[in-house]
Amino acid sequence: MSVVAILALLGYGAYLLIDHEKSPSSSSSSPPEGGSPIAEIRARNVDLSPLEDAVKSNPADAGARLKLANALEDTKQFDRAIAEYTNYLKLKPKDPDARTDLGICYFQEGLADSANRGTLLHDAAAEMEQAFTTAPHPHQPSAFNLGIVYLHLNRMEEADRWFRKVVSIDAGSELGKRAEDMLSQHPIP
Repeated sequence: MSVVAILALLGYGAYLLIDHEKSPSSSSSSPPEGGSPIAEIRARNVDLSPLEDAVKSNPADAGARLKLANALEDTKQFDRAIAEYTNYLKLKPKDPDARTDLGICYFQEGLADSANRGTLLHDAAAEMEQAFTTAPHPHQPSAFNLGIVYLHLNRMEEADRWFRKVVSIDAGSELGKRAEDMLSQHPIP
């Protein structure tokens, strides 16, 4: 891979982190497609104590756990968000949006932790693949994010395969168009 391609990939990867202001999984209702691509994350000053208190007062409240996990992800507290998404997924194991967000947290941790990067990126891929396979319909956000994770693992054939799935699900969607861009930027011979 050329230096230009690597720089383009890194720049695009930095651009593609999740933005919960647009993410359906951070709202109380989720549209049918759900999830969002890895897009820009902005740290915010958020008072988490009401969310933490809600979880402490009722640990079985899945909605409270999900809101706390999303807030932790929004504030870049990925290690804590991983724990909360994991607890939430014990209550709602088939939520593809939350499982994809868990994978995104592993991905972010992998970018920040060079010593454990490979393990964390593989954990990200495992969560996103599970989100894709357990979703009631093809889950385009998990497929797109898998393409990004596999690009970072330098597994170009796998990245290509997932980006092609994104396009096959809905080529006209924003994610479909982004996947087509990625396929054209990183062609597999």
